[in-house]
Amino acid sequence: MREELQRMVDMLEDTMAGMKEFLFFLELYPRILRQPYGTYLILDNCMFGRQTEREHVLNFLLCSNPTPDLAVLPIVGPIRVGKSTLVEYVCRDESVRDHFSKILFFPEGSLKDERVIDLKGNNIKGLVKHQNCSSQNRLLIIVETNDNIKEEVWRSLKSLAACMTPCGGSKIIITSRSDGILNLGTTKALQLDFLPPEAYWHFFKSLAFGSTNPDDQPKLATTAMEIALEQTQCFKSALIIAGLLRDNFNAQFWYTVLECVRAYKQTHFLTSDKHPNICLREDEPVHYWRLARRSKYFLVCNHHQLDSSEEVPKISVHDIILGRGGTLPRGKFEALAWRSRIPPYYNYTITCKVQAPQSMVEKKKRVSQKERRFI
Repeated sequence: MREELQRMVDMLEDTMAGMKEFLFFLELYPRILRQPYGTYLILDNCMFGRQTEREHVLNFLLCSNPTPDLAVLPIVGPIRVGKSTLVEYVCRDESVRDHFSKILFFPEGSLKDERVIDLKGNNIKGLVKHQNCSSQNRLLIIVETNDNIKEEVWRSLKSLAACMTPCGGSKIIITSRSDGILNLGTTKALQLDFLPPEAYWHFFKSLAFGSTNPDDQPKLATTAMEIALEQTQCFKSALIIAGLLRDNFNAQFWYTVLECVRAYKQTHFLTSDKHPNICLREDEPVHYWRLARRSKYFLVCNHHQLDSSEEVPKISVHDIILGRGGTLPRGKFEALAWRSRIPPYYNYTITCKVQAPQSMVEKKKRVSQKERRFI
């Protein structure tokens, strides 16, 4: 008995001696204070899931050119993947603004021919996004294009940029949906794609739960995951639906949204072989779902991107989905889809019309004809 007690005492003493070293080790690290769940607050004001791409662009901009030629970085990706947001986010970095004396922006459609390029004149067609007179004479040019760029326009742009900064160091970033710009680059192009399912789920979950920790609401988290799986990594739908869920923190409401999302997908597949959210993120017309009793769908036919200074519609997509705010306008009307809280702070609107999909209209006609036969 005494031997067993002695062995126990020796073991406890050894454990206590080891704990002293462990405590000394812990004191070398900063303390982490307990605080409310804040993932949403972080995601709501910063670019999500593009850290590697951001570092890639920063390295291109801040590293010296290996050759005297004008350095060009092509960024290629599908529509609404975040090309403009990534570039804008990087260009707001203080190190980039200190590095370049001027940052010019040529939006989509502004470089149709070489005559519009006037980097020296007062009537400059490119938008001056930043000017820093104290830094060295380096120029950063951002070009957005929907397709390829004409050879003579590209030659003129590079020539004028080189003339304005004879000491070198100037750079160009060109973004496009087309792979045709890849041959314009002097460095490896950056290919952007939509988030993988795991990252998208983290994004959707954080938006839907807001400042509430999803671990404290396992049933809601399960429903939210099922909703996210139906979204095909569509940012538009995530921002719309997650906002609805966050404003209505109720298990029954969340499950109703899940049923509507599934029915919306099945209805769309009756007339198309493409997932409706793929149509949505590619700015194609789609019949989106509603919770209103009288009309279960509304047609989204046009998408618009507005500057933060432009006036937005008073009706929101949430108003249409929930059927609030009284009677909706007849015919086509504009509605606010969402406001971006990260640079460049665009507002996104849609042109829509309360209208059922053609497959449902035809079904109702067939049912009505059958009813008439029995009268």
